Amino acid sequence: MKILILSILSLLCHTTLDLYGQSNKYFTSSGRKIDVNSFDADIRKMIEEMGVPAVSLAVINNNEIVYSNTYGVKSTSKNNKANKNTVFESCSLGKSFLVFVVLKMAEEGKLDLDKPVFEYLPNQKLEHDPRYKLITPRMIISHTSGLENWQRYNDENKLEILKTPGEAFTYSGEGINYLAAAIEAILGRSYAEYVNDMIIGPLDLDRTFLNFKSHAIIPFSKGTPSNFATGHNSFAEEFTKFRNSEPIAAGGINQTAEDYAKLFLATFDGDFLSEDIRQEILKPAIYFDDSTRYMGHGYAVLLYENDTIISFSGNNRGYKGEILYSTISKNGFVFFSNSDRGKLMTSQLNSMSARLPLGSYFKGYFKQYPSKAIQLLQVYREKSSESMFKHIAKMHESGKIDEDTMNELGDVFLYHDLTISKNILEMSIKWYPNSATAYCLMGHAYKQSDDTSRSYKYFLKAKALGFDLWNIDRYIQEYENSQASR
Repeated sequence: MKILILSILSLLCHTTLDLYGQSNKYFTSSGRKIDVNSFDADIRKMIEEMGVPAVSLAVINNNEIVYSNTYGVKSTSKNNKANKNTVFESCSLGKSFLVFVVLKMAEEGKLDLDKPVFEYLPNQKLEHDPRYKLITPRMIISHTSGLENWQRYNDENKLEILKTPGEAFTYSGEGINYLAAAIEAILGRSYAEYVNDMIIGPLDLDRTFLNFKSHAIIPFSKGTPSNFATGHNSFAEEFTKFRNSEPIAAGGINQTAEDYAKLFLATFDGDFLSEDIRQEILKPAIYFDDSTRYMGHGYAVLLYENDTIISFSGNNRGYKGEILYSTISKNGFVFFSNSDRGKLMTSQLNSMSARLPLGSYFKGYFKQYPSKAIQLLQVYREKSSESMFKHIAKMHESGKIDEDTMNELGDVFLYHDLTISKNILEMSIKWYPNSATAYCLMGHAYKQSDDTSRSYKYFLKAKALGFDLWNIDRYIQEYENSQASR
């Protein structure tokens, strides 16, 4: 009998180990069985070629996190490896915490999405503009409040409303922070307390930190994260890590991609929010450039013939992140990176995992991995600028380089080496004389070197060629005003 029991236990043990080993060898995404070793090797190859130090990734399949991992190094100067517990700045993806709270409170009748926020909490900084009394929670989470992103970006002495509330898309971190404070007033609890009670605790987000300071008076505080990734520029050079001593609702959270995926699924999988309130997310608040892309409530929405994609991005200096998710297939992925070039891996990560029909999603982006610009930057990093220029010349002679590649290189070097940037942009203008982007970037290059007259001429030429990727009128007006005041 004893032998029989031991045999059964041994069989069960081996069966469990086989199943566990199988789950670690493969995962399923978008109907495909994906080999983990090959998947991981491809990502490591990609980030090495791109010069991205590290990435944290979570793959969602049928509303479950089927795979997550972290690759690379936390810091290039220390060359210390990242692991599954390494946290990254989630940047603006951290706004999803407040979005969840807002939707949950609206569902419970504790917050009216269409009631002016000032009725919950007056804001002295905005009393100079009576339009502030029009701003509602719905407008804030859909970024149509009209509030500027950050006060320091315009008149640093005054918090401004740039557009009439409700009429235009105006991305605003200030709005998110204002709404977070209003909820503090409603609940009588700090942002850290209510986020922990409603999200971090219930979802077991053990690798999510709201700030870098231990709060002894708050029993749930995990203190300061010690295992964090440092941000890097496009050349894998480190920035000093920003460590917010207090929580910042608009973008002060450090976490893993898996923890963020848990929050995201709690928003969309039906276990925490009702169908009615989740449908609020998908309601159009403001359309972007066409009828297929709009800002919903908390997330951007992309409409395709057979799919609806939810997306949101995070962009801090040295950190980039993204969430993409299909409301039809319930598949998606989220990643965080500690590099300014991190978002250029989005398309490849999608191809490797969820295979969402992203269509024109990357319009206006630099070319995604793999690209000629990435290859040339790899030559620069591993050899020299001279070698890179030789490769550029050979590629031009054989017709294997294009306008976008040249302009991307010019842009990347703009704040790294002005001489190299100008040389590349001069070549781009010579080879592609109708390139509005090349003229615009050259305008920025000369503006940076304080040659305002030449900068002005390049901006004018870019405008004449129809440049429309961002607003350059202010640079033109700035120069003309300076001349008029002489």
